[in-house]
Amino acid sequence: MNTLEYIKNKYKVDLNQKLVKIPISRWIEFPILLKELELNKGVEVGVYRGEFSEALCKVNPYLDLVGVDAWKVYKGYKDYMNPDLERGVYEEAQQRADKFNFKLIKAWSLDAVKQFPNESLDFVFIDSNHDFRHITDDLDEWSKKVRKGGMVAGHDFFEERHEGYGIREVLPAWCECYNIKPLFILDKDNCPSWFYIKE
Repeated sequence: MNTLEYIKNKYKVDLNQKLVKIPISRWIEFPILLKELELNKGVEVGVYRGEFSEALCKVNPYLDLVGVDAWKVYKGYKDYMNPDLERGVYEEAQQRADKFNFKLIKAWSLDAVKQFPNESLDFVFIDSNHDFRHITDDLDEWSKKVRKGGMVAGHDFFEERHEGYGIREVLPAWCECYNIKPLFILDKDNCPSWFYIKE
């Protein structure tokens, strides 16, 4: 299956643009798209309570999914200062993992990535530390783990600048540097997600 052609035909989009918005939600239509594209082996980086992992697995019971999260607050990170990251949330994620048959790795992103061979995944969904340095490191390391024709995706591509969030700056520059196009934006949610297909 030609992934880009499938997306072009499904959403009637122009693949020659650098940025393409498609009217879908990461919670409802995105898991269906992954299943339709037969992207059945993936990693979610940044799991929190495991709700998105659950949404992915409910749509595709054959999904081989691993969730990566340290369930700790990065030093100086302003997104999650909540102490529940270290108390109760991991247990909730583990209950979901047991129920919906996905695996959890309790580790920092750049430590966990070493456990996966290059080009061994169909997709990765990055929703971890969103500051400039960490999103750059995550893109650099996790994109290597996705096979050609697979999907590199993530969360929180805000239109306006958010303090502590580097995605809006890093991602377009990353795509420009590596001649990646188009960058797809899922614009049905308040916090838009994004993806591109690895050539």
